[in-house]
Amino acid sequence: MRIVSIAAIACALAGTGVAQAQNLLTNGSFETGIFSGWTQFGDTSATGVVTGTYDCCSPTDGEWQAVFGPVFGFGGISQAVGSAGNSYTISFDLGNDNGYGASVSFGGVTLLSNPGNSGYVHYSFTTTALDNSGLSFSFFNPPAYYNLDNVVVEANGAVPEPASWALMLGGFGLVGGAMRSRRKAAVSFA
Repeated sequence: MRIVSIAAIACALAGTGVAQAQNLLTNGSFETGIFSGWTQFGDTSATGVVTGTYDCCSPTDGEWQAVFGPVFGFGGISQAVGSAGNSYTISFDLGNDNGYGASVSFGGVTLLSNPGNSGYVHYSFTTTALDNSGLSFSFFNPPAYYNLDNVVVEANGAVPEPASWALMLGGFGLVGGAMRSRRKAAVSFA
């Protein structure tokens, strides 16, 4: 009976705690005030990180947002994140008032191409990465700007927290110890 009780407690403890989804990106809301964590490419003219309202939009997450208005050709930002074959949810807020060209891709999959003109729109996509190319935003928008904020990449699927693993291993240890002590019970003959 004692082993059954210990096993029940161990199972209850092992089932607790699934990790909350975590943003895999660095500086997804540009709150450092610069493009730290991101790699800029192509035409970086008229591109930056700004605080407050700029062109069409105010930041949607925090005080800073990225703005892109390359005038000589496509330019943008990218970040190495994700692994081929795994599923991810990618979300971001993108706005513009006179858009010309924009493209968003993740892991070799084009998520968005040439969205319409509007203030911030929240986009969310779930996809499986085909390669390890990461997340890329590309823009060409003379003479106006695209605004970008609140970029999040989350791995799909529940992953147990380290504390759950520790509780589960501790539970197995208790069950093993109880079973071992039961085997050592002395047998006496009358």
